[in-house]
Amino acid sequence: METWSIGLNWWMTEYMRLMFQYSESDLSDYPFFVAQNQDLPPGKNNGFDNATIKGFGMRMHVDW
Repeated sequence: METWSIGLNWWMTEYMRLMFQYSESDLSDYPFFVAQNQDLPPGKNNGFDNATIKGFGMRMHVDW
């Protein structure tokens, strides 16, 4: 699994700031398993088959 993240802080005033973050994870070559007593169609597994997960977050911080 490989993950990278980038963030940005913007101080609007001395007491207020906005925070942004973007992250992306690549789950290629992630190990998978087949649970016991689970019938999966041929070629299917319950792992992350080359999945990419993307996320964005934002927060406002106020100090008074």
